[in-house]
Amino acid sequence: MTYKGIFPATITPMNKDFSIDFESFKNYLSWLKNQDVSGFAINVDTGEGPSLTSEERIKLLTIAKEVSEDLKIIAGIIGNSTESAVKEAKNAVSCGSDAFLIFPHETFRGEPQDTTLIYKYHEAIATETDKDLIIFNLQDALGGCLYTNETLKKLISIPQVKAIKEASFDLSIFKYVYQFLKNQDKKISFLTGNDNFILDSFSMGVDGGLLGSCAQLTQFQVDCLNFIKNKQYDKAKELSNIFQPIIDVIFMPPVSNYRARTKYSLKMQGVIPNDYVRPPLTEIPNEEKDIIKNTLKSSGIIKN
Repeated sequence: MTYKGIFPATITPMNKDFSIDFESFKNYLSWLKNQDVSGFAINVDTGEGPSLTSEERIKLLTIAKEVSEDLKIIAGIIGNSTESAVKEAKNAVSCGSDAFLIFPHETFRGEPQDTTLIYKYHEAIATETDKDLIIFNLQDALGGCLYTNETLKKLISIPQVKAIKEASFDLSIFKYVYQFLKNQDKKISFLTGNDNFILDSFSMGVDGGLLGSCAQLTQFQVDCLNFIKNKQYDKAKELSNIFQPIIDVIFMPPVSNYRARTKYSLKMQGVIPNDYVRPPLTEIPNEEKDIIKNTLKSSGIIKN
C-alpha cells in the first residue's frame, strides 16, 4: 500500500475537566474529511496521544473508522515497552486501522545508536499484526530520535514498512534522508513531517505529508501539494504565503506548546468549541493567544 497526499495529525478535543469531547472529535474529523485529505493520523503527538489511556485511544480510532469510510487510518503507537506497543497495535487493528506510525521509544535515543534494538521493536509490532508500518524520524526536541543510515536500511528491510515520516525539522537532514532512501532498492512512501518548511519539503517531490500543521488550514496544504505535483509553483507559493506564517507561530519556541496553540487557533476559526489540553500540558499565555489571533487576522483566516 502506498501513502500519498495529506494525512492530518488530528487534535483531540477536551472538555473543561480534561475528559475527551468525543462529539466534537467526530465533528472535527468530518470537517477534515471534506478537505480532500487522504486519511487521518489518530492518537499521535498533536492529538496528545501520550496522555491518553488505551481505552480512549480505542474509542477515538473507532470513531475515526466510522467517519473515514474509504480514507486510511494511521494509528500512533506509543509503547512503554515492546509488549505494550504490540498490545496497542493489536487494539488499533481491532478498530480497523490501516497502518501504524511507530513513535521512537526513549531507549532509541543516545549514541552510539543501537540499530538492533530499534529493529527488534519495529519487527515485533510488524510480526504480531502484519499491518503497514511508518517509520518516524523525529527531532529530539519532541522526544524523538534521528535514525542513522544503518538503522534506516535495517528498518526498511521489514516487509511491513511502507513509509517514513521525516520530521527532523532540519532542511539539510530532510534532504539527506530523502536522497538516501530514494537510492535504496526498496521504495517506500516519503511523507514530510516538517511543519517549519512545508513548501520546500513538498517541492522535493515527497509523496505527501503527515503533519500537525494539517490539523488546521488543511485545504490550503492539500491544494499546495497538488499545485506542486502539477508544477504550478507560483500558485503553491501563494498558498504557502497564507498558511506558513500561521504555522510558524504555532511552532514557535517552546515547541511543546504547539498542541495548545493549534487548539486555540481552531477555536478562533470556529472549528472546535474550546482549547483545553490535558495536563501536564497547559493553556497558552495571553501573549501567545494575541499573536495567534493577530496572525490569523492578517492572513485573512478570521475577521474578528
